[in-house]
Amino acid sequence: HAAADAYLKVARGFDIERLQGIYTQENYFDKKLCIGSATVRFPVAGGYWERIIDQPGRFEKKKAHFNYGLDYQGKVWEPPMPRPDNEIWFVEGIFDSLSLMFAEVYAVTPLSCSNYPHLYLAAIKEQCEANEKPLPALGFAYDDGKAGKDYMRRHVARAIKDGWKASAAYIRNDRIKRDWN
Repeated sequence: HAAADAYLKVARGFDIERLQGIYTQENYFDKKLCIGSATVRFPVAGGYWERIIDQPGRFEKKKAHFNYGLDYQGKVWEPPMPRPDNEIWFVEGIFDSLSLMFAEVYAVTPLSCSNYPHLYLAAIKEQCEANEKPLPALGFAYDDGKAGKDYMRRHVARAIKDGWKASAAYIRNDRIKRDWN
């Protein structure tokens, strides 16, 4: 795991001791470009998501991908920490989720701002009803940019329509595209 460990520690600034066992180092090979790279891979919804870590610019715009055929619609990736009863945040990517975990904020990722996590929310609603507990508040905090802002508005409106207390958190726009990581 040397390359994956170094990437997570140096390039992303994570304390990798807390991340042991939730990722692996793998390889990606682009047949069209005839080049490969080490990757850091996370299990997701019965498949995986992986980030290219060795000079991703060589792969044109592809810096990460899912395994072929993975259906993650309605699902999320959860950080390795206990889910609180009172609040759940939604962020665009795994690295955003991990960054907030280190700040002791529980944030899951639907892996794309366009993926409304309806299956995940239905399971939480069912658990709350079975245990006679109130629903947690939802916060949507997607990346800066038009798509992130548009989908935050849509997801907050849909969550409220479905009976959740929901809000959004925007990254301040200072002319630099930012995400929560």
